[in-house]
Formats: sequence, C-alpha cells, structure tokens
Amino acid sequence: MRGWIVGACIAGVLVLLAWGWWRAEESAPTRERASAARTRPERAGRIRTSAPLPPSSAGLSIRGTVVDLLGRPVSGARVSASWPEDGQTLSTLPCPWEEGARPELLVETTRQYNVADCLPRTRDTVLSLLLAREGESPVHAETRSAEDGSFVLEGLPAGPQALLALSEQGAASRLGVPSGSEHVELVVEHHHRVSGQVLGEDDAPMAEVSILVVSHQQTRFFDTSTDAQGRFEVGPLPAGGHVVLATKEGWPPVLAEHLYQDEPLTIRMSRPRALTGRVLSSGSPVKDVEVLAVREDGDLPQKLRTDPEGRFAFELDPGVYVLTVERASRYALARVTVEKTPLPEVVMNLGEALHVEGSVFGVDPREPVAGAVVTVTAQLPPQRELKATTGADGRYRLGPVEPGPWSFTVEARGYIDLPYGKEVELGSGTGSQDFTLERATSISGRVVDEAGHPLAGIHLNLEQAELEDPVDYETQETALTDSDGAFVLDASAPGDYELIPQTHRFITQRLKMTAPARDVLVTLLAGGEVEGTLSDARGLPLSGFTVYVAPLETEDPGEILTAQGVTSEGRFSRKGVPPGRYRIVAQAVTDGVDQEVSAEVEVRQGEVTKVELRLAEQRNLEGIVVDGSGAPIRGALVRAHSLAPPPQGGVVLVQPRHRHGPPNGVKTDAHGRFLIRGMGLEKHSLTALHPAYELNPEQSTGAPLEDGLVVAPVDVKQVRLVMKRHAHVRGRVVGPEGAPVTGFNIDSIRVTSEDGTFSVPNREGPEVNLFTFEAEGLLSVMREVKGGLDGPDVDLGEIRLGAGRRLRGVVVDARTGAPLPRANVEVHVDERTAIHSLTDEAGRFELGPVTTGTLTLLVSQRGVYRQERVTVEASQQEVTVRLKPGARMLLKAVDLRGAALDGNVTVQGPEGFLDQVFLEKGRVEMGGLVPGRYLLKAEGARKKDSALNYLPRAVEVPDSGEVSVLLQPVPEGSTLTVRAPFHENTYLRLVHGIASLPERPAELQRRMSLGQDGQPVVVGTELVFTFTHVPEGKATLYLMGPEDDRYHAEVLDVPAGGTVSHTVRPVWRTFGVAASEP
Repeated sequence: MRGWIVGACIAGVLVLLAWGWWRAEESAPTRERASAARTRPERAGRIRTSAPLPPSSAGLSIRGTVVDLLGRPVSGARVSASWPEDGQTLSTLPCPWEEGARPELLVETTRQYNVADCLPRTRDTVLSLLLAREGESPVHAETRSAEDGSFVLEGLPAGPQALLALSEQGAASRLGVPSGSEHVELVVEHHHRVSGQVLGEDDAPMAEVSILVVSHQQTRFFDTSTDAQGRFEVGPLPAGGHVVLATKEGWPPVLAEHLYQDEPLTIRMSRPRALTGRVLSSGSPVKDVEVLAVREDGDLPQKLRTDPEGRFAFELDPGVYVLTVERASRYALARVTVEKTPLPEVVMNLGEALHVEGSVFGVDPREPVAGAVVTVTAQLPPQRELKATTGADGRYRLGPVEPGPWSFTVEARGYIDLPYGKEVELGSGTGSQDFTLERATSISGRVVDEAGHPLAGIHLNLEQAELEDPVDYETQETALTDSDGAFVLDASAPGDYELIPQTHRFITQRLKMTAPARDVLVTLLAGGEVEGTLSDARGLPLSGFTVYVAPLETEDPGEILTAQGVTSEGRFSRKGVPPGRYRIVAQAVTDGVDQEVSAEVEVRQGEVTKVELRLAEQRNLEGIVVDGSGAPIRGALVRAHSLAPPPQGGVVLVQPRHRHGPPNGVKTDAHGRFLIRGMGLEKHSLTALHPAYELNPEQSTGAPLEDGLVVAPVDVKQVRLVMKRHAHVRGRVVGPEGAPVTGFNIDSIRVTSEDGTFSVPNREGPEVNLFTFEAEGLLSVMREVKGGLDGPDVDLGEIRLGAGRRLRGVVVDARTGAPLPRANVEVHVDERTAIHSLTDEAGRFELGPVTTGTLTLLVSQRGVYRQERVTVEASQQEVTVRLKPGARMLLKAVDLRGAALDGNVTVQGPEGFLDQVFLEKGRVEMGGLVPGRYLLKAEGARKKDSALNYLPRAVEVPDSGEVSVLLQPVPEGSTLTVRAPFHENTYLRLVHGIASLPERPAELQRRMSLGQDGQPVVVGTELVFTFTHVPEGKATLYLMGPEDDRYHAEVLDVPAGGTVSHTVRPVWRTFGVAASEP
C-alpha cells in the first residue's frame, strides 16, 4: 500500500470497488483477512482486537504493572504493544491539501494533520483503507496481566512502543516506551466507551452489523457487532476521538466520527436511490456541465457531469438535496426529496434559477473596486456558500440562490472589509446588492531572512502601537506572505502600529511602523534553538506536558516562548530563541496535582542547545473523605498543591488550564477513597470540593492546618478529610395524578428517584433563587428558595408537575403569507420565558407541554421581522402568527479622529425595547425594528476609548426602509472629577440634562444606561470617577444604593471647559415617591 496518495479519483475508485465487494458474497481472501485480524471467534457484541505480528528477532521485552486509580493491581488486563508504520498507518498519512491551497505557504503549521483529522474531506481515502482493513498500527505483542498486575511483553523490535491496557475496570495507555524498559506502570483510569445504535430504513434496528472502531491517538482497531436491537458498545477505551465504520452485506458502508466521550452515536444505513435528471438550455440538452447535489444536513457535495444528451444520474441516500448547475453565468436549481418512491426525472433549465448581482464601490471617490471578494451564505440548510470576485467594473454575479435569507460579507485589498454578515431576504424582486467600502491605510513590503532570501507562509499581525491596557489589543489585520515574501496589511486609519510576525522558526519581533507605508523590508532573525527530552524518574519518556522557554533576565510574561511537542517519545524543540539565559520548564496539569521540572540553559546565536528534563522522585498520597458522622462521601474532588518556593529569577509561570472549567481533582469512589499520584517530595496543601459539602480542617487528620492551609507533610502517606454538609433543598416530585416522577431535572441536576424524593444543595448567599423542576412530557414548575449554605434544610413538600397541553402553529409573512423558517417562538408565563422553539422549513412549530390557561407568545425573526406578542386562549390548540417586516438601522460609530470605534451601542426604543449591540470595526446593523423614537448611546470597549463621551442620539425609525446613523463623541468640554463613598455595588453615571425622578429601579437603570461612565479608581475609602469631554450645561448625577433599593440624584452645573471637582454626599431617595426634579 506504499505510495497510496495518487489522487482523490483513485481513492474514489477504491471505495466503489470495496462497496462492490461488500454487496457481493464475501470472497475467500476477504474472509481470510478478516479472520486473521481477530484473536479468536467470539459472540456478537464482544470487543475484538487485531492479532499481534510474529515475534521480532530482536527479542526485546517490556515489563511492568497494571494498577487502578487506587494503586491496586489489575489482573486479567489485555496489555499490548504497537507502533505506527510510516506510510502505512492512518496516523502517519498526511492530510492532503484542500483544492486551491498552496503547501509552500503553510510552513508554519506546528501539527501534522493526518487523513483521519481531515474527515469528512478525506472520507473516500479513509473508507477505502478501513474496508481493506489497512492503516492500523502493527501490534508487536500482547499478553494478560497476572494476579499481581504484572505483565511481560516479549518478542518486541527495537524502538518505541505504544502500550495499551484494556480491562473491565478501565483502560490505560502510554506512548513512546522503549523496548527493553522495566517497571512501567499503567494506570487504568479511562472508562470511555463508544456506543450507539444502527438504524436502517424506517428507523428499524439493524442486527449483525459489523462495527469497527478506530482510535485517533494510537490508530488501533476494535471490532464488535450489533445485537438484535441494533445496539453496540466498545470499551473501555482510552479517551480521545474515534472513527466508527459500520458494514453489512448488501448495504453501503457508513463512516462516522465519535468525538464526544460517552455520547451514543446513531448510525443510519440506507440503500441509495436513483435520481435522474436532465439539463437544458432553451430546450436543448447541455452536455459536459457539472451538476452538484448538496444534502440538507451539510454533507460533502456529490458531483457529476452530464452526458451528450444532458442527462445525469445520481445514487443518493434518502434525504433533502439541493441540485445546482451553472454555465456562462446562467443558473439552474432544484430542491428534491429522495425517498423510497422513485422520483420522476428532474429537468433543470439554465436561466430559470435566481441569482444575485451588484457592485462594490469605494467611498471617496465613488469608484468601482476590482478584486473584491463577495461571499454569500444561505441561512437555511444546507447553508450553501458562494463566492465571487468583482471585475474591473466592480461588478459581481452569484448563483444559483434559493429564495430566503442570505448573509453577505465583502473583503478587498486596500479597503476596510465588511466582515459582519449583512442579511438580505433574496427573492424574485430583489434588486442589485451594492456595497461601499472605506479606503484603508495600507502597509506593504517583503519578509526575508538574514541572507535576504524571501520567506513564504509567514503569518503577520498588525496591531495599534503603545496601547495602555491589554484589553485594547486588537489585531487590525492579518496576512500571509506569498512565495516572494510579499505582503499587504490594511489598517483602518493612519497612525502608529506594530507588525508582529507569528512564526516558530524565527525570533518573535514587534516592529514599529507608521501607516501608510510601502516597500517595508522585514528581516527575521534565526537566533538559537533548544532541543530536549522529557522523562520520568526512571528515564521513561513522558508526553502530555507543555514546555516553556522562559528568559531569566525579564519578568515580562509576553517573552515566554512555547516549545513544539512534547512528542510521544518525550522530545521537544523550539527555534527562534534570542541569545541569553533561560529556564526550560515542563508543566503538566493532572487531576491530582500540577507537575513541573525545569533546567537553566544558555542559548547562543546559531547554535542548538541540548537539554534533558527528568522528573524527580515522586510520591503518592492516599486518603478517605467522610462527613461529620464518618460516612464516606462519593464524588468529592481532592487535589494537592505544591508549597515549594518558586525558583529565583525569571517569570513565574501560571498554568491557565482549568481556570474557567469545573473544579478539578481526583474523584473519591463509593467508599470515599482517593489516591493522588505524582506529588513531589515537598509539602503540599490539600483542597477537597463537593457541591453539597465544604472541607472541615479542624476535624481532618493526617493533614494539619498551617497558615490557614490543610497541609500534607512529606512523610505522610494517608489522610482523613472531613467535610461539613451544606443546607439542602428537599421535597418530592409527583405527576398530575399524584404518582411519583422517577426521573426529573432540578435546574442542571439530573435526579433519579423511585419515590420522587430529592435533596439537592441550596445556593450560596442570602438571595432568593429560583429552582426549576422539569420532567419529560410535563409542565415545568419554579419555586423560590432563600439561599444559604448554613442552617436547616428547606423542605418544599410536594412539587406537582401538571400535564399541560400541546400547542401547534405556523408563522407567516403578513404581506405574502409565505412561511417563515427559523422564527423564534417563546411562551411567556408571569413575564418569564417558560418554553421556546424555532419554526421548521414550513414555518411550523409545536410547543408542549404548555399551561392549560391563557398564555402569551412572543414571536420574532431577528434582523428582518418585528416581534409580535400574541395572546392564546385556553381553548386554542393551533395558532397562526403573522409577522410584519421591520425597518433597518445602520449604525456607525467613530472616535475623535474619525477612526472606527470598537465597543457597543445601547439601544432604547418603543414598547420598552432595550438592547445592546456590539460594533465590528465601528459598524453594526439592526433589523426588524418597529417604528418610533429610539435613543442610541455608544461606548468604547478599549481603555483608550473609555474617556470618550457619546451623548444619547435620538433617531426616528420609519415604518419600513433603512436609516443610517453616525455616532460621534463630544469633541470638547470639561473634565469632572467626582468622589463617592465606596461600596461593593457602587454604580454611578452622569446623565446629560435634567429629568424627573424615577419611580422604579428598572426606570433608573434604563436612564443610567444612557449616561457617561467615569472609570472609577479606589482611593482609600472612596471611589474617584473621572468624566472627560462633558458638555456645558446641566447634568444629573445618579448613584445607585448598595442594595439597589434606593438612589441618590443631584444636578450639576458644568462649565464650558476646565476641571471641576465634586464630592458626593448621598441623600438617599426611595422609589415610588412622587416624581419631581432632583
């Protein structure tokens, strides 16, 4: 099979041949190959793996032990050794380049993607290999672990091995273990299983379907077959992605990806149906024209060319397809549903399908823009994407398009792109779609190495220079150098910028330059290189670590470099290292503890610095977690944190993993036991987390308190952690007739209970919280509970879920009656959203269960149609909702220089409308607006723009059409410094003008949202707010109270210029008093 990449056409032929073999009776060679690949005949549903190769003449071995998470030996585990073969194993076959891609421009790719990574684009290649049972890593040896967990793998060739242990207790893997190694420990800890169901036509379960599961990481094959209900399960397996192949004689094979752990797959097998058709132009057949069939679920398109009579014939699986044809800017399109019943011949007439055309212009002067790329994307399945490039006249033409919503983006060199999709409803009456681009300020030049040779494929970022705050960093433009090293970067406005080459081969630089600029020569410096290996205390290679190259002479985290690797053989490297002294740090975050090893090195210009990182001896800590009565706690997460002082000099590294994820730690078993592996020989603090408990250090043993931390000394091997139970919310959930509901959700917590009882932790804090109870087919119920983790449990008693009713309906265009897909339908009960749904392609929806009483529907299609509020009576089972198209508002916001503002716009409108939209390069569009008066208030997101003052802008929106609005900051005014007493919820805003006092908190919030923010700084016991560009006249200062139940308001006289200081001495007002001026 060497030299397999000959072309996509050959892969396609292999698939057809393999499909032909599967449809015919299985041949003798195929049977022999299949039987040879299995260890022994086993009953359907049992996992099977490939047999090992004959023993190697090298006669090497690997000795080790298989243990569980608590360190206990695992007997009977199947232990095997394998290693990929270059050019043969799937993981070594590179992903072919996409059509039009230029490999020489992608040299900065740090990871080698293989054919399995590139699915579904490489489906034909992967399928042909798997049907021939090729592409697996050769298995060099296999054995079973003894009673004490020990194993010996014999007859191994020299070199690295990937070890895999499979048992009912879990799976373990370790990569890159050299043949001849001893004392290798494999910890079975992954309980990942690949499971699912195979369904045939009419969703009938399919028995005796052969299932082949291929692991991404090790490229090992696992076989099983479906049972009478079409179900299958393979595992335990090591965690990671898998490819699943389903085959059955007489049926086309199905290839599926299993990317999410423990989420069952549904594989559908179907026999293809013939779809025939003909392409005509003015009644005459059109030969040799390409016909595309795109399935609605977004599968890769199938392509055919017509014969001399204009005919074509597809073999398609059941489903909805869009057929398209194009020739000489004339289009044909058909949407067909392939079912059991044969379809009549599809006739496609060129020139009958819709298309879209228009022009792209520059703003000043208004001239056509050539070479602009216009992209349109359908908002309805299969979400087809079409691209066109404007000609010298700035014109473009795209097709065929279906009627419905499409999103437009426009990009052009030398202009500011329109990256946000402008959504347009295309139809037979749609006119020319024209776009206007603002001229960019460009920087162009070449990138070369120190010898002057051009560098292709270098990623360049352009950022604004000298920004004060990290939040201000925004990439203005990115570019990739071409084969001559040339580039063009478009900035939004003239000014100072930094050009940053993103490369792992050269020294990272931040090059200052002023836009516009031409013929810029960027010379990249090679610097030195670091190469190294990482191993454990016994010298076995380690992977799964991140290696940093951290300078010793700086404390700037931005100067830390990340090495490439670590490979399965423990190797890593980093090029482009400036000369100097460095600390090479390898870090890994495990569930139980962070692991780290480092070494100091000297890097010299043009030299390779070698480094060996070896973890020091480690220890394990076992323990038990119990409650106050001594009962074991299951599912607690226990973690150790090293208390060793950080090394002197350089940057202290902070590992970001898990920062925004769930609390991590080793999980206690049903007996409350845990084992933390890989702790260093130093003191560690311990944390124990559980949603229903908190750690009680005073009652814990083996881990004394030191400076408020629970500490495990170096000589301690066992600890007993005691946790205090939180207050719980309990009760019983029953159905409409009083019978217990045995399975239900309380917010995100799944509860299974035979008698319907529940007990879940209360929420933290004294606030009143909503607990939502939901069960399949029943009405949801909400209950208010005062929070608090201490104190007695809260008994909610019986929670009865009603049966409700089902409500069906359709959403249509009020003018044309056409159905509206993807409209949002919400049921509101007591001003809360109880349930929601989206309409289907026919504009229909079904909701349920919903209340049997009167309810309110809120129906909208964002961006096009106005929101409608519809009352549905108790007797109604169906409803028709008619939406009216709304007006569009095109917003643009700029700073004092006229450059695009990065920030947001608060929008208040009729009927209590309130929204906040985010600007993309200073622009945003809003659609589906009701007519009336709107107030718009812009605000910058970056620190440099936070001082700008945008007064609320009033805009009258008509019944239909478009309104363009330019938001500009106040150019001049006073600077106002305001001191206010500090409290945690201080919320202070300056609102231009005078208004009556608010009667409700919501009214004050709306008013303050249109005010100016002063960017507070804590000074002692006060907050100091600084307002700039405050216009002359009256302004109202609002301060919200600590509990949002009261407020302070006062009117200030602002002069035309200068600096004014003011101290707030709150006079608290309560809501609901008679409205009057402050």
